[in-house]
Amino acid sequence: MVNENTKAVKHNLSARAMRAKAASCLNDMMTDESLKPSDRLAAIKAALDYTGRLAEEKREAVEKNPLYGRVICRCETVTEGEIVDCIHAPIPPCSIDGVKRRVGAGMGRCQGGFCSPRVLEILARELGRDPMEIEKDKKGTYILTGRTKGEQA
Repeated sequence: MVNENTKAVKHNLSARAMRAKAASCLNDMMTDESLKPSDRLAAIKAALDYTGRLAEEKREAVEKNPLYGRVICRCETVTEGEIVDCIHAPIPPCSIDGVKRRVGAGMGRCQGGFCSPRVLEILARELGRDPMEIEKDKKGTYILTGRTKGEQA
C-alpha cells in the first residue's frame, strides 16, 4: 500500500525535535563560560541559521511529499507525512495511541481532541481497514461504535 507519495523522506521533520535542538544549542551557548558576550551573539546567530536550515529541509520535504505540509496535530505540529511514515515503519502502530506514542500526535494541550479523528482516518486509510475497527489503544477500545446518521431514502 506504500506508493511514491507516502514513502518516508529521510529527514528529521519533527517540530518538537527542531525546538529541542535549537533550545539545547542556545542553552549551551548561554552557559559556555569560555565565550565572551560578543562571541555568544555570533554563536546564537549561527544557531538560528541552523534552525533556518532545518526549515529549508522541511520545505524540500514538502516539495517531495505534500503530506509533510498538512499539519494534523496543531498542538505538537505533527504532519500527515510523519504519521504515514510511522504507520509504514517495520513495527507499525495499530491504534490511535500507538501513533501518539511514536510521533506525538495527541500529546499537546488538547490531548487529541482536535487530531484524534484525523489520525483515525489516516490509520484506516493507510492500513486498509474500516474506521470502525480502529482502536484507541488496547483491544476493544473502539472510538466508533456505530453510525449516528444513515442514508435517507
